[in-house]
Amino acid sequence: MKYRYAVAAIFTALVLASCNQTSSSITPSLTSSTSTSLGLTDQERVNAAINTGAIALYQSKGTVVNPTRTNTHESGDGAISVATTIKIEEQAVTLAWAANPSTAATIGNADSTGRRLITFSFPAAGSTRDVTLTVTATYNAATATLNYPFKLETPIAASSSSSVPDGILKTIAEARNLAPGTANIVVEGFVVSVIADGNNLTIQQGGLALGLFNPVNAGANQRPFNFSFGDYIRARGTFDRFNGLNQLRVTVLNGLIEAATAPVNAVQTEIYEVTEADWVGGAGGTLLGKDGAYVKMTDLRYVSGLDNWNPTAGVHYSSLVFRKGSTNVNLYINYHILLTNMQAIRALIAANPTASFTYQGALAWSNGPSISPMTAAELVVQS
Repeated sequence: MKYRYAVAAIFTALVLASCNQTSSSITPSLTSSTSTSLGLTDQERVNAAINTGAIALYQSKGTVVNPTRTNTHESGDGAISVATTIKIEEQAVTLAWAANPSTAATIGNADSTGRRLITFSFPAAGSTRDVTLTVTATYNAATATLNYPFKLETPIAASSSSSVPDGILKTIAEARNLAPGTANIVVEGFVVSVIADGNNLTIQQGGLALGLFNPVNAGANQRPFNFSFGDYIRARGTFDRFNGLNQLRVTVLNGLIEAATAPVNAVQTEIYEVTEADWVGGAGGTLLGKDGAYVKMTDLRYVSGLDNWNPTAGVHYSSLVFRKGSTNVNLYINYHILLTNMQAIRALIAANPTASFTYQGALAWSNGPSISPMTAAELVVQS
């Protein structure tokens, strides 16, 4: 990386220069200790070593930018090379390095040349992280210590289009860990569920999903009418949670939903196959964190509720009961889906009352998991 090679070259030149200095060229320390035969006290020697050894470090002091930020969290990208010893008047002074916080940097083992590589753990896109590197020089009983503060920065990823909406770009994993109410967040992902009236949809990358909620009075550029399963989109809004469902509220004032081009490293949607044991565990089991995720659940058999359901536009229904093995699974009809979709789902179940079904769609969530087909195509007859 550019920091590594640039700093290494500068440091090497400085070390070579320091080895040729005479005692008169080194600024004396205010602290004195035992003199050596070469003219410097031990304290002056460590002071000179730490100042000389730190010059190369100062070439990178300030903000270190992650140069290869894409769309995923990067770790250990960007590095500098430091010495473990430096000679002052032909006497080797030991240099020890430490990082604060220790989690923000990793100090490698010394290589064959006696150098260590310090790699940084960069923060999420659009944010910075402070880290201080401390070097301690030691010669005989004398020591000297200096601190070098750095600011690590990861810029917002390059957009797949010419205009990235203002806001802090987060991966879905990063967004899900935010505090509720965190505003101006931009996320991207593949659509895995769309409610027909445009009030809600769900996006996913890999195994993690995030709901997008639209107010009913949202503007034209804030409604996902034109998106369907598999489309890659970006959205801007405020992160929030509703009954345990992680979501981005695409608010009227700054909300935005638009088509985007998936980056080359984007993880395609994974399908999580839900077992009976998963369902027994519910919100406290293995399904925790999978709210909204694209799932598959096989061997579902209808139990009850159909006779009392008269599909009505704008009215939800939550009394359909299916069973997987010996475990009941509730099927929830969202009141935002089209009446024609409700009618098609009811007709499918009524025509196959003893059949096994497969549900493949987003994992609905209201203080726990449920299945909620948006169309009859998400509820398939197995046998």
